[in-house]
Amino acid sequence: MLEVDSKVSIGNILTTFSILFALVTFLYNEDQKRQQTDRAYAADIRETIGRGLNEAARLDSELKLFFLTAETLYVATSALAVGDQASREIDVVKARDLLWSGLTTARADMERRIIEAMALPRGLALSSAEAQSKFQAFTSFHEDLRHSAFQKLAQATELALVESAFIATSTADVGNALRNSHNTVQETFSDASRQAQLEIDGFLSHELTLWSD
Repeated sequence: MLEVDSKVSIGNILTTFSILFALVTFLYNEDQKRQQTDRAYAADIRETIGRGLNEAARLDSELKLFFLTAETLYVATSALAVGDQASREIDVVKARDLLWSGLTTARADMERRIIEAMALPRGLALSSAEAQSKFQAFTSFHEDLRHSAFQKLAQATELALVESAFIATSTADVGNALRNSHNTVQETFSDASRQAQLEIDGFLSHELTLWSD
């Protein structure tokens, strides 16, 4: 009959404990590495979402700056439009061209600044496909909004210029007409821009909490 030797040497016990200790240490280190990788991954996503929030705020600010820049054009435009009564028609055409040129330049400068500082966070897809989709929808919407704002402002101020110039007795009459039409357009598009920013801010802020430590 086969007998099993029940005697175990101290060396064998130490060897067994050494192997177990090494295994536990390895598993612990691997877990620490995984946690560190997960924290770094989450930090990258939070940074990307932060860029998305900053980008949304910047687009809203750029539209506001466009309207502020446009408003500075009205003094020179009204002064040019109200000249000699005999040449009023020619002066109005010149004033209209000056206004159009100024608005076109203001819009081009706005879009140039946006492109130069563009930080479209494509990595939002790391947070969720929905986050990427919503952010892209927001930027597309805001691009169309800026285009429409430029068109509506150009149309409204040109109409105000032409209608007021021929009955104006002073440059203030034309200037007031330009600013009134400007304020109406600005209010409409600023409200739309702000509302769109608030919506994307709310969504991205929620995404941010999902990746917080």
